[in-house]
Amino acid sequence: LRTTHLRLDPLFCKSRRKNKLETQFINSGLTLEQMFYTIQSEGTDLFGSGAILKDVLLTGEDVARILQLSRGLTDELMKRGLIPTVRIGGSRRVLADDLEAYIYQNRLDYGKAAQAFINHRSSEREK
Repeated sequence: LRTTHLRLDPLFCKSRRKNKLETQFINSGLTLEQMFYTIQSEGTDLFGSGAILKDVLLTGEDVARILQLSRGLTDELMKRGLIPTVRIGGSRRVLADDLEAYIYQNRLDYGKAAQAFINHRSSEREK
């Protein structure tokens, strides 16, 4: 049994809510990506602010876990500007909305890819 621990920034969470949330996620069996989207969609309940908190800041480590990439590759993507970052003092953070946009831009449209493959195979057979 693999346990995943999601670290949330205490600036955005009340400590009791944070601990309860982490326990729920650890026991939920969700993937990191599912946890990320749950955080995005449940902003009001998770952060107890009464308004959805859109500008959740993620650390490089959080981004690497969500994307399931090495920290070095994640840092390189951020340095190149492929994943937009926000500088706070000497630290770099990623807005959750920007990470979601990066994921959306880089997803493969399987329907189009499958159709292109079928068309390619059909054209080869006709030759």
